[in-house]
Amino acid sequence: MENNNIDLLQLSLNYILSQSIFVAAEIKLHKLLMSPKTAIEIASATNCNVKVLERVLNVLFAHKIIARNEGGQYIATECLNQLELISPVFIGKTSFNVFSHTLDSVKTGQPAWEAVFGHNFYDTLNQKKDWSAEFNHWNEITGHAWLTQLVEAYDFSIYKIIVDLGGGHGVFLSFLQKQHPNLKGIIFDRPDCQEQAIKNIEKNNIANRCSFQSGDFLKSIPQKGDAYCFSRVLLNFSDEMINHIFQICQRDMPPTAKLIIIDALMPPENHPTFPFAAMNHLHLFMLMGGARRTKKEWEKLLGQNGFKINQFLSDVGGFGLFLLEG
Repeated sequence: MENNNIDLLQLSLNYILSQSIFVAAEIKLHKLLMSPKTAIEIASATNCNVKVLERVLNVLFAHKIIARNEGGQYIATECLNQLELISPVFIGKTSFNVFSHTLDSVKTGQPAWEAVFGHNFYDTLNQKKDWSAEFNHWNEITGHAWLTQLVEAYDFSIYKIIVDLGGGHGVFLSFLQKQHPNLKGIIFDRPDCQEQAIKNIEKNNIANRCSFQSGDFLKSIPQKGDAYCFSRVLLNFSDEMINHIFQICQRDMPPTAKLIIIDALMPPENHPTFPFAAMNHLHLFMLMGGARRTKKEWEKLLGQNGFKINQFLSDVGGFGLFLLEG
């Protein structure tokens, strides 16, 4: 008979696995293991203590994140190659500290980030430029995986000017503009994103059609577009903040402009991605006060701010994302 009991003790120790993955990301283990290496060789290349490092490697090996050959050398797996998608800052240096305050958040109903770092998430990024750079880099590399499927699923060519709100370094907008040569765009985000965004604009040869405008969409947005896009942005905000953002959009968007939202949907409980989504849902709250939302929750938020859904594309590209046109 199959044993469906969950080993609660083992689950309670998963923070050890998380921190082992953090170490792997920090020492760039996926790059070191482009060829097989022993623990001694890895320790020497990373200035680590070999005895402790070997215990970390053993945890990763036990969970099939790395493999080991008969000669005792460690070998990269397909799983390890996903390490590029892991942000060391946000799984090791910050989230671990934040989640040690989970009970406090359960009691107070407030995200723990500000209690730990003294400022909200985005104000902290404004002060810590290296964290901001890593956050934007993570958004870049994780965005590439679904962009092709997105442009195949939705026709962006019907627009003349797209304003990418919270557009970061402009990866999303520059990709759209390369696919649609007549499309113009504005990347709208914090001033610390400007330098890298301009580099991306120049690299993609779209400077004649794309510009960066610094600003805060919590206060105002550009009034020049016929489509306004939030791409993986609104999940970082509470319902109260999204109500405020939508009111800004209603005030500043031209009457005929469309609002496009690309975000992570909360799947049903029987969906295979639900366990990850449930953890992500809590993670978003603890760091930013954000959430993954169901379609009904989006309909409510949009409806109470004068928007209605004209088109809804669920699970764009198989990544649990949706595109909503309002």
